[in-house]
Amino acid sequence: MKVSNAVSLLASIAIVVSCFASSKQETGRESAIAAPGQVLRDHPDCKVDLTGAVSSSDIVSNALVRGLRLPARDVREFLDGAKKKYTTVAELMKATAARFQLKEDVLAAKVEKYKHCNCSHPVESKLHPILRVDMQTHPKCPLDLELGGMMRDTISNVLTLALKVPEQDVREFLDAFKPGVDDGPELFQAAAVRFGFSEDALAAEVQKFRHSDCMHDGGGRKGGAGREGGDRLPDDGRPVSTFAKDVTLHVVLHEIGHGLIREFDLPVLANEETMADAFATYYLTTQLPNRALDVLVARTQS
Repeated sequence: MKVSNAVSLLASIAIVVSCFASSKQETGRESAIAAPGQVLRDHPDCKVDLTGAVSSSDIVSNALVRGLRLPARDVREFLDGAKKKYTTVAELMKATAARFQLKEDVLAAKVEKYKHCNCSHPVESKLHPILRVDMQTHPKCPLDLELGGMMRDTISNVLTLALKVPEQDVREFLDAFKPGVDDGPELFQAAAVRFGFSEDALAAEVQKFRHSDCMHDGGGRKGGAGREGGDRLPDDGRPVSTFAKDVTLHVVLHEIGHGLIREFDLPVLANEETMADAFATYYLTTQLPNRALDVLVARTQS
């Protein structure tokens, strides 16, 4: 398999992520779960029914798997039995909290968050008001700050480049939130609290840097605003060294390993970085054996 196939695999993973993202929006209501006999309606076209165990099970599944990062297989096995055993949402919620050792208020908050995850009607964004309007929209821009991954990259640039927070502190903060922060607004709020910035001030900087990694006209990677004048250096015409190509190949495969772990809920029994490296090494030795040794030597030297 050629390197281009690896890139195609990464693109496929991105498509999967975007499919999940299309339904990943939130509501601003305060009630966590329905009272007995109550069908929740936030929108005239909304068909969400959180009164029964069966009608609520799909939303609870999304809350557990996507919101709390629990293994999909364990969640599916539990809910398959729970739908037959329990009749009300209250019974299901209590049993779910006990089965997965969760606080009931934490579970209720996640269920509320994912209540409309399968709805097609519009729901209210929880992004900071400043960030709900993009002043530099571009038809080819895929940026969506509702998504944790995209907000993560932007927040990283803001904290290190604009607010001069030590890079090590930023990295430790973002790494600590990998398992639990599943959307952009949560990550934004957590960053404001952790580094002592007001949400208004942080939002203003995020707005400046929101296109810092974009390749379209006006994006930071195109030499536009967002990276203090852009960080794209002019091409000096010199060829890329074999060493650089080898290191880059391993890095790309390493990141694909992270993507596979996330998207397919693969169990991480030790250090995830080591697991991603193991995937890159396995892929090289099985799919690109002629390059494996040179790539691995270059990566260790880098």
